[in-house]
Amino acid sequence: MATKRIAASGGHFTTLSAWLASLPTRLTEPEIAELESFDLVEQVTIGGKITTPTAYIEIRAASGHGHQGVVGAGARFRCGPSAVVPALYMTAAHIRIRGIGIYMDKAGASLEAIGIPNALAESEVMIENCIIRSVCTNTGVPAVAAGAGNVTIKNNIVVSACRSLDTRGAVSAKVFGNDLWRTADAIGFLADSRTEARNNYSGASTGSSQCYYTATGGTGSHNASADNSAIALYPTGSINNVAGTAAFTSPAMLNFTLAAGSPLIDAGIMVSGVVTDIIGRARPQGSACDIGAFELAAADAVAPTLSSPTATATSMTTAVGTVSTNEANGTLYWVATQNPTESPSALKAGASLAVDTIGTQNVSVTGLSASTGYRIHYLHRDAAGNDSTVVSSAAFTTHGTSDTTPPTLIGSITISSLTTTSYTASWPAGSDNIGVAGYEYRLNGGIWINNATSTSVNISGRTAGSSDIFELRAYDAAGNRSTPALSQSVHLLSGVAGTVTVGSAAHPIRNSANVVVNESSVRVSVMRADTMQQIYYGAGHAITAGVLEIRHAAIITGAVYHVSAKTAAGWIGLSDEVTAT
Repeated sequence: MATKRIAASGGHFTTLSAWLASLPTRLTEPEIAELESFDLVEQVTIGGKITTPTAYIEIRAASGHGHQGVVGAGARFRCGPSAVVPALYMTAAHIRIRGIGIYMDKAGASLEAIGIPNALAESEVMIENCIIRSVCTNTGVPAVAAGAGNVTIKNNIVVSACRSLDTRGAVSAKVFGNDLWRTADAIGFLADSRTEARNNYSGASTGSSQCYYTATGGTGSHNASADNSAIALYPTGSINNVAGTAAFTSPAMLNFTLAAGSPLIDAGIMVSGVVTDIIGRARPQGSACDIGAFELAAADAVAPTLSSPTATATSMTTAVGTVSTNEANGTLYWVATQNPTESPSALKAGASLAVDTIGTQNVSVTGLSASTGYRIHYLHRDAAGNDSTVVSSAAFTTHGTSDTTPPTLIGSITISSLTTTSYTASWPAGSDNIGVAGYEYRLNGGIWINNATSTSVNISGRTAGSSDIFELRAYDAAGNRSTPALSQSVHLLSGVAGTVTVGSAAHPIRNSANVVVNESSVRVSVMRADTMQQIYYGAGHAITAGVLEIRHAAIITGAVYHVSAKTAAGWIGLSDEVTAT
């Protein structure tokens, strides 16, 4: 089934906090270009993004702007406010409103933020994972009026200046896991006998904050409110006398995540069809579901698992090692000793590094003794404070003192795959009287980085238009290093093409016969004036009336170059220094 589309000029938000931060902004242009009805099984594309529990779109009613259009076979919608419609008003056989924010910002209008009245008895209406605000202060006007056929309202935050929710008139209404918050004294939720309510919270910043009011009864359990002073509360199994302001992180700032120690934690009941909360976190996280739209994440009690510990001597006094972990957080500790294993406390007194990726972690050890046996021991403590089991490498022996001959590294470094932020450096293999153990490189005189036995490395994360000095040396098993290090200048592409121009109308390029050159199919090489490193080569250039112009991303504005050219007739020329523009 094709995905339907809601287009909105207000933009989409990938986090709840970003959506909330946008609320004070008053929009003056119509906010909805098109809104189509869709079946319950479909997702919705908003602003080019498929809706998820953590992707919010704002539909804000701006005063003076009313919208209407066809949304299905015979069904219509309007967005206002105007004199007669809420911010989002829909009558359709199948309606699902999911993962969006709706704001009614006209205080004096007797209009809801969402209105779905007069639907057919067999209609299906779903409102889930939404943030709904209304500043309407008219008594008796709810933020959400869902007197439709079969209504399900779950995992929503409803903030209103008056009543939060009214499901009277629905054939069947299921209201699960919502936070109903009011900024003034008002009834939280009006319902009738056809409403089932579970795991909902009702509270207010001032005045009475009664939870549910009905004259005819209803079914449900495991609901909570900040007081129980109002009459006709239902059901009798509701949880009352819950301090609302202590239950959440900051309801005044519309942050309804559960605070640590909240009485709403594990106070709910599992409800069929409600397996996640408003941000997609699985329910339950603890021994039972939490009350309200949010589920508090369960504490991490699972320790990391380490595997495949290794250790290799790199000199008389140094070694390197690796170990693999299954968690991408916390701290890895390691220490090298002559013991077959070590205690966690000994590990935590050793070296450490932050773990930010799953898989192999690389470590190094210094200060060892020559010709001595060691093992490297590892421990991973995750961000929740869970410690892995200590794992230890096989035994290794540091190098002796007999080999004092350093490796030999000759040839030159080749730079390829050059971009604005990365390049690949490669080099010929070195030689040693016993054997080359590996290679190290550094950039711009920084620390030496071990590259093991590979004769190439990809360098990334550089700055466009900048230059690097790439240095390389080989080392052997005894820790001897080749000298001098090979060196190569690297000039990153600038991202903005520079231009070098050779010749001019006053001083054109002439060949050896003193004839002004005017040819096509010219081969050109551009070299840095300071290093004579070729940064560009190309064929098919043209010299027009003695003027040659080369433009390329490898040419950096302000840098100084030499240009060599060879015509199809075989004439060769080399320019003086020329500054790129």
